[in-house]
Amino acid sequence: MSDETKNKILYIDDEEASLIGFKSIFRDTYNVYTAKSAEEGYEIMKKTDIDLVISDQRMPGITGVEFLQKIRVEYPETVRMLITGYSDIDAVIKSINGSMITYYFNKPYEENDMRLIMDNSLEKKKLIKQNKELYETLQQLVQDLEQNQEILKEEIERRKEAEQELLVARDKAEESSRLKSSLLANMNHEFRTPMNSILGFSELMKYTESIEEVRTMANMVNTSGKRLLKTLNSMVDLAVFEADKKPPDMEMINLSEMAEQITNDFRDLALRKNLAVEVSVPPGILTCFNRSFASLILTNLIDNAIKFTHKGSIQVRVKKETGETSGFAVFEVSDTGIGIAPEFHTQVFDDFRQVSEGQGRYYEGLGIGLSLCKRILTRLQGEISLHSVPDQGTTFTVRFPEIMTRESQTEPNGHDTWEMKEPVPAVVTQEEQKPLLTALVVEDNEYNVELLEMYLEGTFRIEKAYNGESAVRMAHEKYYDVILMDINLGTGIDGVEALKQIRELESNATVPFIAVTGFTSMEDKKRLFAEGFNAFLPKPFTRTILLSSISKVLDK
Repeated sequence: MSDETKNKILYIDDEEASLIGFKSIFRDTYNVYTAKSAEEGYEIMKKTDIDLVISDQRMPGITGVEFLQKIRVEYPETVRMLITGYSDIDAVIKSINGSMITYYFNKPYEENDMRLIMDNSLEKKKLIKQNKELYETLQQLVQDLEQNQEILKEEIERRKEAEQELLVARDKAEESSRLKSSLLANMNHEFRTPMNSILGFSELMKYTESIEEVRTMANMVNTSGKRLLKTLNSMVDLAVFEADKKPPDMEMINLSEMAEQITNDFRDLALRKNLAVEVSVPPGILTCFNRSFASLILTNLIDNAIKFTHKGSIQVRVKKETGETSGFAVFEVSDTGIGIAPEFHTQVFDDFRQVSEGQGRYYEGLGIGLSLCKRILTRLQGEISLHSVPDQGTTFTVRFPEIMTRESQTEPNGHDTWEMKEPVPAVVTQEEQKPLLTALVVEDNEYNVELLEMYLEGTFRIEKAYNGESAVRMAHEKYYDVILMDINLGTGIDGVEALKQIRELESNATVPFIAVTGFTSMEDKKRLFAEGFNAFLPKPFTRTILLSSISKVLDK
């Protein structure tokens, strides 16, 4: 980018180090001008067409707020921002009210966040300027056309329609920019908050001798890790749903058992908040739906009910509604929580939206859950609605299509297809099986290898391979009772190719393989089963799920 095309940024601060640091960071992207005082900055603005100015608040003489108020009148199109190293709430309020600043930063600022905010603000300024110029051009055309009103009447109408479309496009662009900023802010918060606990407590654990303190901190790390995983899963679910346009797999689901199982998974969380959990679920209510999506919907709604309730109870109900031409399996979750004001009843289903947003947010989350639930149900002919009264509670009602009963529809094998999320495994212990069975762990990440080794300690004898070639060589030299195979093994052959080469040896033709992988989609699962894997274990997983997966493949 040439200097002529770069935006001009003026940074005012009475500290020389701040000026040097700002210029060194941003000079490749912008033409950066610096000033040590408001007076010096004003002189620069008189000589140069500045696009954006950032002023420190506390400076000798004229403060940042006073300077921004002054240039607002003389240079109204210049983007104005305030930066402060103090808790200058009054200054910020005055700046917003009197100077109409676009944004304010706290020192020390985060480079990427500041760059994103400046880029968005400059792009918005450019769009406003273009719209203004276009509007002025259209106004001039209207004046010219008025002289020939009868002849050019149709052309005038067309121009007005074009102007309206531009205004709509501008509104959409601004809303898109707002949503993008909201998403980035929420993501930043939702990743950094649990990561702070994970890194902090794991650091303290290295120096803590008390086993009780270590256990307490380990529980906190585990809880924070689950929150981080929940955020990641929400983002992945939304991305997959948006990208996957083909119809999802549909199957018969025992909604009664699924609702009871997921509710039980949340009982400990509700107990920690002293909330009662009431369940009214008659047996045998079935529906035809995608299993993963149904589980996601029920999990999101029960999680939200507990999150937004501070006292009282959570009620979970399943029932059926039948009509002359169609029927529904209905899932309801009610709470005695904070409730939702009527004006927000539609907004809560929008992407990245919460009733509380920005720095005034009271609750964690990206604002994706309800939006994703509504999109899924709309695509698959289901429905979701809510009834809520502020400070009294909320009820979400989900109607799954094509209701069936146990008597009218069963699986060909005579049982329901719903399985527990985390079954209790038939663990193979040293007393039950002597000598210990041998497991080959193939994983290129040494920390994951160590975790698997700890999970299987005392249950299996472990041998390790850190790449596909080593795994093939070891399996050709020795028989293993089970092989835990990562898929992406860095350089060299991947886990799929390693499986094929190991299975080429007749003695390994039936050795059970478990795919231990970060590829977690349903398509990944189908592909790996088609390649010959006996089980699919997506990362991250618990020790219980690992042992259950091994137990199942060994029992076959």
